[in-house]
Amino acid sequence: MELKFEGNSLKSGIYKITNKINGRIYIGSAKRFKSRWSQHAYSLKANKHQNKFIQADYNKCGTEAFVFEVLEVTSGDRQERLLLEEQYISQFYDKGQSCYNLRRKTASREGCRSKNPEETKRKMSFSMKEAWKRMTEGTKQKRSELIRAAQTSPASKERIKKKWENEEYRQKMKQFSKQNGGWNRGLKFPEQSGVNHPMYGKKHTEETINKIKETILHSGRKPWNKDITGYTMPPCSDEKKEKLRIAHTGKTLSDETKKRISENRKGKNAGKNSSGSKIYEGFILLAPDGTTYNRIECLTEFAKEHGLNMKCLWKLLKGKTPSTRGWRLLK
Repeated sequence: MELKFEGNSLKSGIYKITNKINGRIYIGSAKRFKSRWSQHAYSLKANKHQNKFIQADYNKCGTEAFVFEVLEVTSGDRQERLLLEEQYISQFYDKGQSCYNLRRKTASREGCRSKNPEETKRKMSFSMKEAWKRMTEGTKQKRSELIRAAQTSPASKERIKKKWENEEYRQKMKQFSKQNGGWNRGLKFPEQSGVNHPMYGKKHTEETINKIKETILHSGRKPWNKDITGYTMPPCSDEKKEKLRIAHTGKTLSDETKKRISENRKGKNAGKNSSGSKIYEGFILLAPDGTTYNRIECLTEFAKEHGLNMKCLWKLLKGKTPSTRGWRLLK
């Protein structure tokens, strides 16, 4: 398409699109000539222009047959441009014979959105969800890959980094997170969970662990697990209990599953006189009063006897935590 902006591509006013082969014209108004031309070009190439006559000629004659040129530059508001556009249309309007315009009265797309921002967001969200439902799995996969690539590009990372440097933006995101129970509340990523998780079966090196510690210390933040000695599960509601009961009714465990559960529970919930209790030895455990222990016959009974959390004690013996309630592992 030939363009004749005459240096007015960023200005507003009245424009004309001419078919050089048959002489038919289209009159329109624009806030910015360059942007309006881009809209016309995109719609015509996609074969979904709202004017069926100009679309038909475009498909028949091709893009090189059309000329976009500026008729008049205006500095007024939208209403002034629409009135001026109607005057030009009235000069050439002939019900689609030599003028592409479908009616004398003008119709502008400017300001077509709802004046209520929340209502506009709701409509756009609904429209996008419906469009997503109609997509094939292949299209969804391609869209997801394109979005992921755009978000992980160096330019995108730099843009996000600059956003978080703004104190006002950080406070706004923290407030949003508190109101919604966390930014990722309710989100599920099955493709990155379990064996598919990038860190599955891996451990941080000592160098990485030291870097994380230094970052936390220099930032002045408190580690999330500091002073935490155990975790208590929240009470389960009657409704949830009933759902669990229905979900597990009629289900039986295989012998392999039973054996695996039995092996996992050994030494954790077994009683002192149980044959399945695991004996821990070959270490030096220092109590807050200075007493040392090098053998535990039953982890559960030992934890109850000394007022410890069994899970935290087990982590201490495995070297996964430095201390618990003043107890430390020396060897």
